[in-house]
Amino acid sequence: MPPPAARPGADFVIWTAVHGLATLLADGLITVDDPQAADRQTERVVRAVLTGLRQEPEATEPWPKVRSAHTERTAGRPRA
Repeated sequence: MPPPAARPGADFVIWTAVHGLATLLADGLITVDDPQAADRQTERVVRAVLTGLRQEPEATEPWPKVRSAHTERTAGRPRA
């Protein structure tokens, strides 16, 4: 688990890393041997991101708030 100072926006960082891997796999830009190998690579990506977040120095200013179409929809706000 990342330290409290690294948690704001950590979900976005993890999401973008996993989404990147999923996109590369779906587009055939990278391949793995089987579904279990894809699961293991996904776990590795998440672990690497969490490790990085644990080692990240405390931000000197707040990280930008990130929104997506999904978060806007679930919050009931219209998209910009």
